[in-house]
Amino acid sequence: FLTDIIKGLFIKKIDGLDLYDIDLKKVPKEKDIKTILEFIKRRYPGFYKALIYERNLIIAKNLNRLVEMNEDKKILVILGAGHLPGLIKLIKK
Repeated sequence: FLTDIIKGLFIKKIDGLDLYDIDLKKVPKEKDIKTILEFIKRRYPGFYKALIYERNLIIAKNLNRLVEMNEDKKILVILGAGHLPGLIKLIKK
């Protein structure tokens, strides 16, 4: 992890994605999010599991409970863009 942090000072690309093209003031493009998530999952599986996958499970479980308790109401969910793809898959199940 530390090695990649140091490399990050010099490396401009991850799996073909130019990191300097990402505007952090806006939601990144879906394909850019996918590239970053795949890189993290491959390079740091434990980190990915704890911070993305397991959190998605908890969010999906809590959303399901909210929907069941409030069937007649709309629910607004605000979350990080990195959670959206996995969360949608879990909710569809």
